[in-house]
Amino acid sequence: MNIGIIGGGISGCAAAYELHKKGCKVEILEKGEQIGGRTISFNEHELFFNTGAAFITNFYHRTHKYITELNLQNSILEGKNAKVYLVGKEKTVPFDVADISTFIKFPYVNTRDKFSVVFKSLGLKMNRRNYDWVDPEHLGKDDYESVAQFGKRVFNERIYEYLLRQSIEPYWYFSAEEVSAAMVIALQVNAMNAKFYTFEEGMDTLSRKISSMVPTQLNCEVKSISIDNKKITVQTNREDKVYDKIVVATPASLAHKLVENLNCVTDYQKEFLSSQRYLKHIVIGYTVSSENLKNVSGEFHPIGKWDFGAVAVLAKGYKSKQLDKEVVVVYLTKDLSEKIINHSEEEIAKRGWTEAKKLCIDLPPGFLNAKVIRRELAMPISEVGRFKGAAKFLKQDSNPVVFVGDYLTIPCIEGCIFTAQKAAHSLVGK
Repeated sequence: MNIGIIGGGISGCAAAYELHKKGCKVEILEKGEQIGGRTISFNEHELFFNTGAAFITNFYHRTHKYITELNLQNSILEGKNAKVYLVGKEKTVPFDVADISTFIKFPYVNTRDKFSVVFKSLGLKMNRRNYDWVDPEHLGKDDYESVAQFGKRVFNERIYEYLLRQSIEPYWYFSAEEVSAAMVIALQVNAMNAKFYTFEEGMDTLSRKISSMVPTQLNCEVKSISIDNKKITVQTNREDKVYDKIVVATPASLAHKLVENLNCVTDYQKEFLSSQRYLKHIVIGYTVSSENLKNVSGEFHPIGKWDFGAVAVLAKGYKSKQLDKEVVVVYLTKDLSEKIINHSEEEIAKRGWTEAKKLCIDLPPGFLNAKVIRRELAMPISEVGRFKGAAKFLKQDSNPVVFVGDYLTIPCIEGCIFTAQKAAHSLVGK
């Protein structure tokens, strides 16, 4: 069986891997110059940093199984030495989600609120046994209000502002006012004893490893898809490709354009694809003189009601290729990214550094070099009702065209692998 994978992000690569294991002949078509999608790392000159997804955790069970199967155990690093600082208007405090002592000392919520968080979080976990935190079928049960509505209803305003909101916005960039509570509940269920890991050579390590196992075409943009006599013709900027079946592993908006004339895709699926909203995002990698960064190290996030233009500053999180330089990575907010995404690289780099210094005041006045990464389709927004919609969408997936992607789950590597496994099962069974 000959199967084409349209899109070489982690979802497409995972689908290729699942189908390869089942004995299928697969080929990945990727329009970009690199494999990995939103897990791509930038690695040129003296700069190296992840441009999108930056970590996995110990509850990414599918991901860790891949790591074992692909013999990548020596490629991951535990982030146990990373110092995380939460920057508020009143003070800056260290915080470690896996260390209960930092939670006990946390100054922004009182003791009564802390007991409330622990007790209610345990209740959430106990009521969700056999809960798959990236399965939209499971997520849909909590998909009826926003994180803000849930936090203020179940907890209170202060817990929402200083704990629940903090678990979403610095990592996914979208507003807790619009994202589904199902997402924060899934994270709360798994938060206790959480450990964080990264790939030493970049978060695209998984995608690169898989693409080395199957035929992969880079700079290969798909223009259209047609079906005739049970054969699928995929027109690309290079040549026409013919497959028995295909996996569409692109952002939802592009997927809709490719399949809107295919009868095998349901009207509901087409409507769902066209309705997905994505946020724009900018991440900037800087090189700084080691001498000027001697007293700065760690990860800095805003907390509470803040008006910073950056949601995260990571100082010395990545190693520069030159011993006399260090790397600082700055992740801008959704609002600022949308406002300046079309500005020049120089303007964005300067504005990013200005915002970083507000969050981490000990950064030096200037930087040496910068690389700006802009994404128009950075991440699907997990709006209220989207998980219910995704569950319905996946039930309608059928031969010979199926879909994978983070718009069908929580946007993360684990969720992408979940959709890939579902797609492979839909196409060829167990």
